[in-house]
Amino acid sequence: MKRLKTFCMLLLILTGALFWSFDGAWGNERQWLVLVYANGINDRGLQDFGKDMINRLETFGSSDQVTVVVKYAALSKGNQGELQFPRDVKTYLIQKDTRQPEINSPVIDTSPQTDMAAASSLMTFIRQNLVKYPAKKIALILWGKGEGFKGLCHDDLSRKKMSVRDLAQSLAKTKDILGRKIDVFAVDADYMQMAEVLYELKDQTQIIVGVESHVSNPAFYYDIILQDVLDDPNMSAEDFAKTMIAFSENPIASAVRTSEVRIFTDLLNQWAAALVSEPAAMKAALAAAETTFSFNMKEAKDLCDYIDQIATRLSADSPAAVMGAKLKNHIQKNLLLTSAVSNFDPQTKKISPQPTQAHCHGLAIYLPDLIYESGAYEPLSFAADTSWRNFLLKLLDEKLKQKILPPGGK
Repeated sequence: MKRLKTFCMLLLILTGALFWSFDGAWGNERQWLVLVYANGINDRGLQDFGKDMINRLETFGSSDQVTVVVKYAALSKGNQGELQFPRDVKTYLIQKDTRQPEINSPVIDTSPQTDMAAASSLMTFIRQNLVKYPAKKIALILWGKGEGFKGLCHDDLSRKKMSVRDLAQSLAKTKDILGRKIDVFAVDADYMQMAEVLYELKDQTQIIVGVESHVSNPAFYYDIILQDVLDDPNMSAEDFAKTMIAFSENPIASAVRTSEVRIFTDLLNQWAAALVSEPAAMKAALAAAETTFSFNMKEAKDLCDYIDQIATRLSADSPAAVMGAKLKNHIQKNLLLTSAVSNFDPQTKKISPQPTQAHCHGLAIYLPDLIYESGAYEPLSFAADTSWRNFLLKLLDEKLKQKILPPGGK
């Protein structure tokens, strides 16, 4: 009996120790947990943009209601200018510190250098900190290099990148742990706000924040964003996303409601069908593909601009033009929660109205010239579940005929 009492007492002590081993986190659920997975083992990290992002977060740091955790590793240069790869990866609990440019937040985990492009590395980071810092709302931010639907989180040491499908699987596991969708998923990387990416992630997160263009320095003013969240930790996921867009360094950032993606793809399928069934519309689609707006990744075209470019070549009552107008209206009124329409001045701390670029609306889609990247595109759920792939192949077939046949030839 005494042994049983002694065992029970030890069990209570161990349980209590475990309960408080995570800074009392299990007994004190915070409002927001902001997880930042920053892979700087590439040229973006070499330029210290990742360190700049962390320094901005340190301007205000975490609070009892908002916890910010960053996993970070980056390339650096030696005394002779040679490249130096990090020997380990550090995870920081972000605390207020104004001693820039060094990172002074406490290190809560150090692990040997691992492939930062591996989805397993991302999942380990997420799982550890979901347990350690339980919260009512979760924001996950991926920082690094991106290549649209072809992948992100480039790691120059492993020479690999994380596929969008592997990312989706990691977020699905996170959803299983939480028992619900992630509240906000943001990507501070190049060209990631594409229809193909949104579709892959739609079931794992409520809102997706991303950038349609190339990014170099941090795409967002993380210090001002964090200050807003600290001031109002009860803010909703939509308000969090709107804050990110309002304080975006990149005028092409946008936030998407994943609840609207299904309707979006239904309308996209109907538009693609209308284009294929109408000879004049296919002719317009061919011509418009050459003039539609894109950034340096030429095959990622602005979807709304493509709709407009086609519509200007058709009569107003054309079925394809009518369906295109419905699709564009849904994108702008329902799918896009918000897009960058302002200019934030960090000196004056003021936001001034600024229209988005005339031909850029915040969402891109794959529209190749002549080469269809089947190895990267075919595995995507978007290629399997929508008719966009078939439309592309039809479009490329027509384009190839134009390239080969002489004018008027058959």
